[in-house]
Parts: sequence; C-alpha cells; structure tokens
Amino acid sequence: MKLPFPFYRLKLCFDVERLVYEISQFPDSAWRPHPNNIPGNSFLPLVSTRGTLFDDFSPPMEPTKFLEKSPYLQQTLASLCTLIGRTRLMRLDARSDVPLHVDNKYYWRNRTRVHIPIITHPEVKFICGDTEVHMAAGEAWTFDNRRLHKVKNNSDVTRIHLAIDTCGTSEFWRLAEPNFGQSSIKKKIFYQKDKSESLLLETYSEEFVMHPGELDSSIDDIISDANLYQNRKEDLHLLNVLLKNLSSEWRSLWALYGPIKGYSHFEKLSLWATKNSALLPQSMKVASSQSPLLPILNETLLALVRPQKNFSNGDQSSLFDRPTFIVSAPRSGSTWLYELLSIHKSLYSLGGEGHLAIESIQGLSPFDRRMSSN
Repeated sequence: MKLPFPFYRLKLCFDVERLVYEISQFPDSAWRPHPNNIPGNSFLPLVSTRGTLFDDFSPPMEPTKFLEKSPYLQQTLASLCTLIGRTRLMRLDARSDVPLHVDNKYYWRNRTRVHIPIITHPEVKFICGDTEVHMAAGEAWTFDNRRLHKVKNNSDVTRIHLAIDTCGTSEFWRLAEPNFGQSSIKKKIFYQKDKSESLLLETYSEEFVMHPGELDSSIDDIISDANLYQNRKEDLHLLNVLLKNLSSEWRSLWALYGPIKGYSHFEKLSLWATKNSALLPQSMKVASSQSPLLPILNETLLALVRPQKNFSNGDQSSLFDRPTFIVSAPRSGSTWLYELLSIHKSLYSLGGEGHLAIESIQGLSPFDRRMSSN
C-alpha cells in the first residue's frame, strides 16, 4: 500500500516477555523456509488460507494450530482493531538480511503489513526508501511496502517479528502516526489470562473477473507513476495506449456480458494485454520505487482473471474428474514450468508453487530430515 511517509508507528506496545514465552513453545521443525528461499529467512504461519501451513494470500483466512494455542498472540492481533489477513512469525538469522525489493504482487496494492518485533537487537535495521529505523521489541510499526525496502541484521541475535497483513480500518489508521522521532504515549496491551478473542479475518476472495472500476484505478496509478519517472515520451505513449485500450474494452465487455457470461471474453482480452505488454521496453521504471515497471504491470494483468468457478451451484465435487498432477524436481526449471502452465484456462494451481504444501506433510519437510534445503 502506498503511504505518504515511509514508516508509521502505532500508539500501542506489547508484553515482550509474554510474546517470547508463547513463541518459544513452537519447535524448530515448525518453521518453514522463505517462499523465495532467501538464505537466513524463515516463517511460521499463524493465520493462513484455511489455516494450512503453506504460504498463500487467498481468503478465507483461518487461524493455524499454532495461533489457536497462543492466547496473547490472539489478543495482540485483536488490539490492532482491523481486519486480519495473512499473519506469520518472520525469523531472520544472525548476520543475515532481507534483500532490497518492492512488494509488487497485486495483493499489496490495498494492504499494508504491521511489524511487531518480539526478539531483536539495536543492530537490526529496517530501511524503506531513504529512511532507516530500528523497530524496538514490543512496538508496532507499518511502512510503505511499495517503496524499495530491505532489512539488515548485523547482530548475533536471531530476529523474530510478528507480521500481520491488513487492509486497515479507520480505527486502525487512527492508531498509526508518521514516524517523526519521539512518538505519542502508547497504550500497553497486557496479557489477560481468561480473555478469548474473536478475530476479524479476511473471508471474501476477490472477484474472478476484476471490476472495471478497480482496473481503472490500477491503470491510473501505473500510468501516473510511470509519468513521474524520466521515461521516454514514446514509451509512455505506448503504455498509455495499451492500458487505455484495455480499460475501454474491459468496460464494454462488462456492460455487454457481465463477469459470468463474458468470462471467456475477459480471458482472451487478458491474454491480449499480457502479450502486448511484452512490447514495452524493459528499461521503463516507476518513480515511487525507482524499480522496473513491467513486474508491477504484469502483477496487475495476472490479477485480471482468476480461475473459473462452478457457477451453476456450490457443489464442486465434479470439478476435478480423475485429475492429473504435474510435478517436477527442485531446481529443474519448476518455476518456469509453473508460470507457463498457470495461464492455461484448463489447469488449476494452489496459487503458487507447491513445495510448501508438500513440505507441510509430516516427514517430507527437509527440516524433519535435518536437511537445510531440498
């Protein structure tokens, strides 16, 4: 989510001792490798798709078995006064880092991430844009994840943060204030032994065809961001023509057919836009993050159409008749294979590569065999 300032602090603070106590109950085998296999990075899921142990963004979100036995973690989430999306413990080993990147995935367009440090050290630095901060244990922060950002752990301590994805409510944003040095007085959230929480969790999955209004908003954002960078005028003209044509045709199809009857037409238009986006120069960038434009554009185009549902009724028992599973060995080109096959309308996926789903099965995780990788 784009924000006016790089960092915001929430007017809350938490019982670090209790947080450390609750996360210490989780065995090392419960931690999963980072989805992008970044060295020194691992996570433990607390709220995930249907409470499973693999990494995904898709609602409905449910508590995992780890959160269910962690009452103060539940109270911590409830204190944010917001809708809770994917939530994890994020671990960064000593002398490790999170490399410079931008959260380009379309999921992040309307979501921010809250960080609550549990175990940290003054030599753990979070850099967003041109600003560097140390997030102290027990504080709550959020930041502009559409700017270039990274984390450096120059200490001998393994850092652990509680990370919560949220769209943010008005009450949540009243708790947040730009980081200009000394923050306002914080409200301490104490552990309450007998208090149970009913969390507001994301349950509604996005529409299977993007609404024209949402598409127009995304297009305007991309074009505006590209115009603010020193891109060539002829390249900006190509971008503008492509996206404005897409917008006009998308809105016409919506009015003519609607999302269900017109599904196949939207698929074809989406593929047309994807094909033509490849004609744009790789050198184009956006001003907000100083990063390449094409990955941001491609994430928007990938979100245009989701796999088709069974529109006739809620029973999907006949959707998969004698399915064939396509698998490949690690490091054999599996990512390329997945990305190629995932655009085909007759194939389905978990929404990402499947290694985390497989490794969540007891005995199949590399960590269960005391191995550091696949």
